[in-house]
Amino acid sequence: MKLIFIYFITLMYLVFSTVVAANDQEKSIESNTVDLATESTLLPENSVVKEPELNFLPSPQIRITDEIIYVSGGIGKEELNEMKEMVNEYPLEIVLVQKTNDGGEGYISDVNVQISDANGNVVLDIYTNGPILLVDLPNGKYHVIAEYNNVFRANRVTIGSKKNRRIVLLWPK
Repeated sequence: MKLIFIYFITLMYLVFSTVVAANDQEKSIESNTVDLATESTLLPENSVVKEPELNFLPSPQIRITDEIIYVSGGIGKEELNEMKEMVNEYPLEIVLVQKTNDGGEGYISDVNVQISDANGNVVLDIYTNGPILLVDLPNGKYHVIAEYNNVFRANRVTIGSKKNRRIVLLWPK
């Protein structure tokens, strides 16, 4: 219970800091906006106006569903690296991959992942926000079913006191 409280506080901090950062960035953009129709005399004749950089894509966010804590993400190099740094904090890592036309493999997202416990109770049912899903599950046996483009993949996993378990689910092209 203490762990859930800590994750809840962390989640609230992340949400609050994301909202504050977005508001600060929005205010900064508003204060730097120039109405070229009325203020064109302020700009030198050959000046170049740069578009402001918008970084509104949040980092992977910790989510809690019915006492199951998970993080889904990994789109882009920076977010993928953040997810890899968090791997050891979660007992289950699911990596979602699809074969490519050139015979290689590529990451996929928007996969429906459902995890059930040994009694068949669904403990997590989500659509992923990236190719990596990290899940904090209690020790036990679980059945993972994932669906992407009407193709299903399934795997059984036992979570114990060992380090995290990694499942790679592969879809055809």
